[in-house]
Amino acid sequence: MENSELPTGVSSVFKKIHACMKNLSFIEKDKKNTFHNYMYASEEAIKKAVHAELVANGLVFTVTMEECIQTETTNQKGNKTYITNVKVNYCFTDIDTGDKLCGIFYGTGEDAMDKGTYKALTGAIKYILTTTFLIATGDDPENDKKEDDKKDDKKEQPKTQSKAEPKTSTGKLVLTKEIASNYEAAILNGEIGAYEEVFEKFVVGAAGKKMMDEAKKKYQELSGELTQ
Repeated sequence: MENSELPTGVSSVFKKIHACMKNLSFIEKDKKNTFHNYMYASEEAIKKAVHAELVANGLVFTVTMEECIQTETTNQKGNKTYITNVKVNYCFTDIDTGDKLCGIFYGTGEDAMDKGTYKALTGAIKYILTTTFLIATGDDPENDKKEDDKKDDKKEQPKTQSKAEPKTSTGKLVLTKEIASNYEAAILNGEIGAYEEVFEKFVVGAAGKKMMDEAKKKYQELSGELTQ
């Protein structure tokens, strides 16, 4: 006999989350950070996959930032960087019954300029979605590589500079296509400080500046800094 005293939220919102999980078992790493030489599952790929299931099953996902704390620190090169910690409240709401599954999560982002908040929020949202639906992406934060593995990784990383690269009278290196591609990937991955760095270290031609400007604009659009 059905127990009519059970709250509807226990069945409706959890049943819909379970329905979403059936088609959200794995998301492949679709992007490569050529600046640091690693693959990752992008925010776009995760949101695209989850969005389709939420719509199909009548669930709405909302996030609100409750707290944001930013601290200034100095990296090994002596440059200032900012670490941002955010506390967010999130909810999955069943649009048919109004039942909700809510929680709290914390995110951390580091950036040399003012994009730490975006990085922290993006990281928090990605982790909330992949954890709620138990989506595997191949990432393991508890996996510490052995020293031999780290040495192999360093050998495999592409060189960003070579002795053959020409220098100008100012002592700066001329930006090559390969290095420009590395910086472009870093900017698109949220390392917006790379935009300023490339102009400080290299002589950037018109084509290179256009590439950097377009990468910065695209990141700003994806992160929500620019509105359509």
